Formats: sequence, structure tokens, C-alpha cells
Amino acid sequence: ADTFQPTVSPMDAFSFYFLTTIFADDNAGIIEEASEALFGLSDEIKESVDLLTSIDFRTVDVIAIMYDGTDYFYNRTCYRGETPDAPDTFTGSLTAGIKLLEEKFPWIRIVVVSPTYAYALDEEGNYISSDKKKNGNEVFLSTYMLMEFQTAYSLNVSFVDVFYGGIHEDIASEYLIDNLHLNQKGRELVVEHIIEAIGKYTPLYGLQGNSESQ
Repeated sequence: ADTFQPTVSPMDAFSFYFLTTIFADDNAGIIEEASEALFGLSDEIKESVDLLTSIDFRTVDVIAIMYDGTDYFYNRTCYRGETPDAPDTFTGSLTAGIKLLEEKFPWIRIVVVSPTYAYALDEEGNYISSDKKKNGNEVFLSTYMLMEFQTAYSLNVSFVDVFYGGIHEDIASEYLIDNLHLNQKGRELVVEHIIEAIGKYTPLYGLQGNSESQ
């Protein structure tokens, strides 16, 4: 669906596209609608929204967009070929959000950051490879990462790989506090990759515009 439906999927208000509409399309009312449908918001969500709405995006030079593996675990539809910018899909939300940012803030450089590796869980709750267990939509976590890369490439924005080129399966246990969330060491490693990508252009990180503009 292209419009927010609070009585059907209130948490969609916090997807990338709909969060983008808050500051790019004066759509702050969406948070109130979500709060009513959810009978209140957590302090963590409130703090994040307050931070987002406090930013003057006219002064922003770079926006880094980073997903984790939550969409894989929550069985979010990865993509729908006939509607590539449908906000109710993983790549569609990313596509629609980036297009809105480019329309409203054309001077801002956009950097898409891949998820880090995350372990799947078996029936007993043990960590297993997310390349060995498909989710409810019959896709692996790596599918989300690769479709995200393809989306960034098709939109001509920079892409930072921290899935294979950062916190990958062989070392993930050193950088996660559970099967999904980064510890402090993991956060620092991801930030290093993002800073490197912002600071200079290399083929590893993808291309926004042409190399002369980097």
C-alpha cells in the first residue's frame, strides 16, 4: 500500500519510507496515528523520533541509511518486481524513501549501508547460518542484502558492504550481543566503514553520480 494504514500495520510508520515522509513531506501526524493504534510508544521510539524531527535537513550533507536483519526475521516481503517502489516491501520502501530524499534535498549525498551478518535461529533457539534457513517468504538474509545492493545500484547511490566485507559469518560472534544486534565493537567497525566511504570514493563502495563528483 502507498498510504499508511494505522489500523492494519501501525509499525509501518517506522519503516524507512514513512519515517522519511515525516521530515521531507511534513507528515509528522503519522506518528500520532501510530501511537493511537499501538496505545502508546516506547520511550526509545519517542527519543528516536524526537531526534529525527530536531534535525534541520537543509544543513545536512550526507545521509547514511542502514538496515539490520529485522526484515528477514519478521518475514517482510523483500521485493515485488511489478511495483519496485511499493513502500510495503523491503526494497520498495528503500526506493521510495531515496526518491523522496532526492526530490526534497537534491544536494544531500545518500549512502546505503548493508545489514551486518545475523544468525538465524533453529526450532530450539540455537544460532545457525542464515544462509541455511529461509524465512516465511522463502528467502535468506543474504537475499535482502543483495537486493538492497541492486536497489542502491539502480538508484545510482553509494553502497557500503558490511555483510561480506565487514561483519561476516565467520567473525560475527565477536561483534554481536545476540544473533542480530551489534555490540560496541561491532558499531565501531561499521562506523569505520561508513566514514571511509564518505571520505573517499573507491569501487568497493559503489558509485553515486560519477567519480569526478566524489
